[in-house]
Amino acid sequence: MNIDLNPLGNAFYAVPECNNAKTGNESVPACGGAGGYDAGMRKCFNQRCGPGVAVADRSENCYRGSLIFQHGFKEAWFTRYFACAKHASSTKNWENYGQFVLCMERNYTTTEGGDLFETLIETCAESSNINFAEIDKCYKSGGGEEAFELEARNIPEHDGVPWIIVNGVVQPESYDENALLTAVQDAMGNSSKLLDAPRLAAIQQDHELLGARREERRRHITC
Repeated sequence: MNIDLNPLGNAFYAVPECNNAKTGNESVPACGGAGGYDAGMRKCFNQRCGPGVAVADRSENCYRGSLIFQHGFKEAWFTRYFACAKHASSTKNWENYGQFVLCMERNYTTTEGGDLFETLIETCAESSNINFAEIDKCYKSGGGEEAFELEARNIPEHDGVPWIIVNGVVQPESYDENALLTAVQDAMGNSSKLLDAPRLAAIQQDHELLGARREERRRHITC
């Protein structure tokens, strides 16, 4: 099994060609639109610049300008490290990258910045066998922008997150904590009546990502 987690999710580059696609907050109830986020502009970006668009048809502004995050600066800080870690030479496979993201997300609500934030990155990198110095250098240099662009080029057109695709088939949108496991079980059930327990166990850590930010009671670094 190969799992790909795109950390940008609902983030998008604010390209001029999508200025008229603004929908206001109507399509993002309870999201707040932090940082100028707009669902209409995000969808327009995915339609003009996503992986389903031929290179010749993409806007020349696709990966230029401001990168807008749905929940503001804090999400941008975390996501930049996610992108750097995903493309680091010390990241061997999706398992240790997924573990790094899970470690970070578990502490999302209790980390605001400064020394605690840097300690969290270092601790999560070490526990996931990812080189902290490498991803920290990426984060603090143009490498972070390059990692963002690599991920932005692969954001599929989507109505919201979580957006799960199994074997090329988009799964029904769900905010249930079991959404990922259910999607894989359904896909496997369509190809075989016997579920592959070892493979389902292997993605259990990614299932936890869906509810990780709800663990607001944690007050220390956990991995």
